[in-house]
Amino acid sequence: MKALPDTWPQLPKNLCIFFDVWQSAREQNDGQIPYRQQLGLQHLRALTSRLMIYERTAPGEIIVNMAGTALDSQFGDNLSGASIHDIASAKAAKAFIAFHDALLDHPAAGHASDILQTKTGKRIRVEYLILPLLNRDGNRVLIASMSEIVTAGYGMPSGEARLRLTYEELQHARHLDLGYGVPDYSFQIPIKTPQES
Repeated sequence: MKALPDTWPQLPKNLCIFFDVWQSAREQNDGQIPYRQQLGLQHLRALTSRLMIYERTAPGEIIVNMAGTALDSQFGDNLSGASIHDIASAKAAKAFIAFHDALLDHPAAGHASDILQTKTGKRIRVEYLILPLLNRDGNRVLIASMSEIVTAGYGMPSGEARLRLTYEELQHARHLDLGYGVPDYSFQIPIKTPQES
């Protein structure tokens, strides 16, 4: 496995494997951001169940282009084709889009840790590694996100639990340097107002 860049935090094994596959695809593309088809899903094997590919389709709009089966199960729905607005609160969707727009506009990786809550109140901790991809036309509009679910102290929700992104318990979200620097951007965590309580 390739070493992570020195400025990056330590990542769980599966996120390191994901970066390794992405970095190999980048090397095949002369060191540039790789195309989606170069990602080599066959190399990710069992990890594909935790892979989400997002696509920026218009300003202010990101959709789920592809979702792994484990993610579909945890969200209780087939997420492919869903808008981020369908699976996140309004504030979280706005913050999600801004973070991922910055990552695409100034190519960088993203790392986040969040505690997701189901509609029934069950909580799980999820860590993400987020990497940019090119579509078949060479446009940087795709985002590959691999998640690592930490169940210790949280537990796994059933498929009926229906997760939703709110960022109410977001632990951190930051951009990581891929050799181009990082965007001049600071993630704004949405604050829950008294009217939303």
